[in-house]
Amino acid sequence: MSIIVILIIMAILYFQASTIFHEKAKLAKTVIITLIIIGIISQTIKIVEPGKVKVQVLFGKVQERVLHSGLNFVNPLITMRTMSVRTEQYTMSAARYEGRVRGDDAINALTSDGILLPMDITCLFRLQAEKAPEVYEKIGLNYESKIIRPELKTIIREVISNFKMEQVYSSARDSIVITMREKAHKKLKKRGIFIEDILLRNVTLPKQVADAINAKKTEQQNFEKMIYTLQKEEKERDRKIIEAEGIKKANKTIAEGLTERYLKWYQIDMMKKLIDSPNNTIIFIPMGQNITPIINTAK
Repeated sequence: MSIIVILIIMAILYFQASTIFHEKAKLAKTVIITLIIIGIISQTIKIVEPGKVKVQVLFGKVQERVLHSGLNFVNPLITMRTMSVRTEQYTMSAARYEGRVRGDDAINALTSDGILLPMDITCLFRLQAEKAPEVYEKIGLNYESKIIRPELKTIIREVISNFKMEQVYSSARDSIVITMREKAHKKLKKRGIFIEDILLRNVTLPKQVADAINAKKTEQQNFEKMIYTLQKEEKERDRKIIEAEGIKKANKTIAEGLTERYLKWYQIDMMKKLIDSPNNTIIFIPMGQNITPIINTAK
């Protein structure tokens, strides 16, 4: 309401110009009227920054019309409150300086099988521009701590209570996040807040549970290793069987081709090669009653 005070002062100066400024009263009145006009015009033109809206308040009453980014013409007697409509984040984390609240601010939720799980959550949200007057009037500028924080805690604990610890930690994690997002979107949209996403960033398991999971993983790895070794040995056995069958078939083929006439020819050929060898003078081949030593006297 500072503009009203300024206008009153300017009006007093205008009507008292003759007394205060004497012979320059006419010029003073012209200047005062000019300043009043400039002041009124400056108060009727408001520029709103990108990503923000302004809520108008006239004599303590919130106006329904929202001022969007850009140039706006308003009542010069209006006072305004700036609110962001950009995507914001609200984090509740165990890390000391990560969330809005300093210190351990992780959400502790109880699963259906009775395990208390601390978890870090980040909520991406934005204020609905057309709902800004209602949010300002009914909640105020600090709607994050008044509405978003308690509603998120309630929704997350409610959702987690329907799942077992193992599902939260692994198998059903994606579906859990989807359920959280849908419930939060439905509930907070009525309050003028649009939920874009909920990020389940970290789930901290109790030490006993974590040790049990690690032991189970180690056991599973050892079991898989044993299965691999057995499969490898089985394949090696099959390979040896196939190799033995191949050798057996080869020997059978060779045996079928070793006729008596072929063996006789092969014997004569070997005897000839031995006789012609420079290192032998007497060759004895005990393969029949009619075979006698062969003496090569030429050597």
